[in-house]
Amino acid sequence: MNTQNSIGRSVALIVTPSFVEAEDIADALRRFDLSEVLHARDSATGLARMDASSTPPSLALIAFDREDSYFDTLLTRLHAAKARVVLINGHPELAQDFGTGFLMRPFSNSDLDRCIAEVIPGL
Repeated sequence: MNTQNSIGRSVALIVTPSFVEAEDIADALRRFDLSEVLHARDSATGLARMDASSTPPSLALIAFDREDSYFDTLLTRLHAAKARVVLINGHPELAQDFGTGFLMRPFSNSDLDRCIAEVIPGL
């Protein structure tokens, strides 16, 4: 599978406070040939990672935390960069309002793979 041909770039951003969840997601992204995976524990750090990267993310998976004051800013920047976004947890209606994919915890590897494939057309 060559995701670079499907989405044009190979950078993904994972925003979750859980290192275990981040590693599980990173493993899934490697199955989709995403070569650079950035992890941030919160949205402010995610914004800093985006600023430090020479290429904006093509895909972002964000654990929803409404108390995170930078969540909306991060989402706005990702949309401006034309990144595909998956919201983890929250409510499916919220993901629809934000125009993102949705993944509910707990999720399996097959759930994760299916969700990634849904937000990246052509895989």
